[in-house]
Amino acid sequence: HATSRVRHHKIIEEKTAMDIDEYAITLTKLLDQGWLAPRIVTWLDGVEAIKFASVSRNCRVVRLQSPLDLPYDSFEEHGPTDVYNAKVWQRFPSFLSSPNKPHTVYLRCLWSDQGWGNRKGMLSVVANGGRAPDDYKPWSDLVVCGEEPAPHHWSPLRLSFRPNTEGTSHDPYAIWVRIGGGGGHRLKVEDLCVRVLSYANSE
Repeated sequence: HATSRVRHHKIIEEKTAMDIDEYAITLTKLLDQGWLAPRIVTWLDGVEAIKFASVSRNCRVVRLQSPLDLPYDSFEEHGPTDVYNAKVWQRFPSFLSSPNKPHTVYLRCLWSDQGWGNRKGMLSVVANGGRAPDDYKPWSDLVVCGEEPAPHHWSPLRLSFRPNTEGTSHDPYAIWVRIGGGGGHRLKVEDLCVRVLSYANSE
């Protein structure tokens, strides 16, 4: 009889464990529902979002798109002596008009200034309605990313930003450049490439 009771208790324990497994909430089950992965990547920066997307099929909710077809991929100008302000180089297409909502925008290029003297060159991305700073001026909140001063020798530049997707007031964004006033200044940009990390299943 003792042996029968032990066997009976073991059967009950195994059945209880199976019932628990059936109703247990696991990360895999949550990801299968389709709502969790998109929520997680909103809290991650672009690099971490790409890593997360490589974990499993259910995590592939962001995708790096092909490079944008922009009007220009290079820039070179000498700065007039009396011009100290920045200017728009080119505008991005509207990110919010795309069927896939943007997560992060990446820019890369090579850049340099005249190679001697004071360094005043700048490249930045500015939201609609804003402007990039003039020589030695502070940056406004609408400057979403940028770098200054430009180096004397050709160097890689990498920038990234998260577009505001809560409304349309910041779209479209634009690339601004500043050569610098005072005479002798020059700004050169080559091999500009812009790619958008977008949500793969935007609603």
